[in-house]
Amino acid sequence: MERNKCALMFMIILMAISTLLHAQTDVPVSTKGKDFYLSFGNNYGKPSNLSSLQFQIKIVATKATTVRFFYKNNTSLNSTSIYPIPSAPGGSLVRTIKLTTGDQKAAIYSMDTPNDETPVGTKSLTSSKSLRIQSDDSIAVYVLNIYPQTADATNVLPTHLLGTNYYHASYKPADATHSDGYTVVATEDNTIVYENGVQKATLNEGQVYANYTQNTDMTGKHITSTKPIAYFVTNTGVHVPVGVSTSNGTADCLFQQIPPVDMWGSRYLVPVTTQGKERVRVIATSANTHITYTGGGALTSGSSPLNAGQFMELEITTASTVNGEYITSDKPVGVFSYLEGNRNLTPATTNGDPSISWIAPFDQASDRVTIAPFATADNNFTNNYAIVITPTATKAQTTVFKNAATTGASLSGGTTWKDNLNSGFSYYIMELTGATASDYWTFANDAGLFVQSYGIGPQISYYYLGGSALYNLNTAFFVNDIHYQKIAGESFCPDVAIRAELKNLDNTNSGYLKWYIDGVEETSARDQLVWNKNNLTPGSHTIRMDVTNAAGTIQSVQTTITVIQCSSGGDAPKLFPINPGIFFMK
Repeated sequence: MERNKCALMFMIILMAISTLLHAQTDVPVSTKGKDFYLSFGNNYGKPSNLSSLQFQIKIVATKATTVRFFYKNNTSLNSTSIYPIPSAPGGSLVRTIKLTTGDQKAAIYSMDTPNDETPVGTKSLTSSKSLRIQSDDSIAVYVLNIYPQTADATNVLPTHLLGTNYYHASYKPADATHSDGYTVVATEDNTIVYENGVQKATLNEGQVYANYTQNTDMTGKHITSTKPIAYFVTNTGVHVPVGVSTSNGTADCLFQQIPPVDMWGSRYLVPVTTQGKERVRVIATSANTHITYTGGGALTSGSSPLNAGQFMELEITTASTVNGEYITSDKPVGVFSYLEGNRNLTPATTNGDPSISWIAPFDQASDRVTIAPFATADNNFTNNYAIVITPTATKAQTTVFKNAATTGASLSGGTTWKDNLNSGFSYYIMELTGATASDYWTFANDAGLFVQSYGIGPQISYYYLGGSALYNLNTAFFVNDIHYQKIAGESFCPDVAIRAELKNLDNTNSGYLKWYIDGVEETSARDQLVWNKNNLTPGSHTIRMDVTNAAGTIQSVQTTITVIQCSSGGDAPKLFPINPGIFFMK
């Protein structure tokens, strides 16, 4: 493809403006992968009662594959932890693996050790209570942490998407018997973990650090590391909102893996579930962050502008919003939606309880997402739902495939489309009626979509991101306006235009930005956000960008491009902003 032909670039820009959002047919960076790390954090302060705790891992594949579990704390389990998917010809591409033995549970429950049987209060723990999941082919992974009348689930992020920069998102523990906490798993040896700049632990691959504070909300804590880590919110029990009745089983644990800050964005639509009322927290990552929210929602704490680690809290309801809450910011923020305690709903009910989900920004749209709910009878989730979010202009193009169906159908069995006029996006809540352990649903729309997944039952719930793309939005570069993580399969002429997009950068000293072609620095491009590279020879070339922050830490991102000999020459394409300061990302 001759990327430096002006006519072609003009067509691409027109397509970008007309559709607002585009996702490639085969998104190379998504919540699917082949390698995952996880650890189950404390549920309701039950470190030793393993017999009443359930841990389930749901694997969703797109074709037959083999999945292997590796227990860091008990390697004797590894030889028997091999799971073919499907297990038989014509079998389902979904498999739920229950960790039922005491050895399995003890090997992954990070707050269960002989030396720490009371994980309430302010304390930390380093252990090897982790599980590594590897697959021959790409899979999605979801996990459920359940104790009677308190449960939560999360999607698990593949290792290649993990980072070193996180902000904690949680809630105030229900009372003095509960603790807010986070749990991290190291993916490499000699990983140093910091909290607000204070060193907390040094971990080797597969080791776990868990930190809990009694009756204290740690939302906004800044957790960083020297090498990529998997980061999980592991609050033992909360009431949402604070002050809701402490009786009648309204408390629940929070369990959610959070993507690194580089994947947070500035434009979000937060849907309102069938529960009719949620709390939303917006967490800033930079000083002087201005946030707007439209469509309803009463401000209950925090005010714009916010500094890094500060947050504001909104309450959104079916009555107060105009089909969801549209949130924008001038700097990247994290947005989290919380299901509320069932006794705080109108009318009060016994179904559902607190749960937390990260909401994906618009820039993380995918064109195809497959989910499988935790719908087996012993989970006691009576209702399971998918929330599909997509551009309003192309919502009618959204289709759903159940199990191995080859023909897509229109969305049905749920609400009508909810159009949010302020954002240009809409959402649809589809009940996954009659879901069984082997059922899965694939949602598709070439214009891009996100899928949230949630389920409720008597005093129990889960809520998490079902699937999206996950691109680096804050420390990234573009080649001919193509994001470096989307370049796979593209070809380029010898002259290319390169542009950096850097957010949250606290350093502009000389040499803070360096560029390399095939390992050799382009010294003339040092500290240049936009530059051209001409006369590349046909073949493969690696482009790397090194960004140094004020503390001297270097973040490197790179890609490999394929250069072909083009039939006609011409200058490298210019980079056109669609809005001032905002570039369209193919």
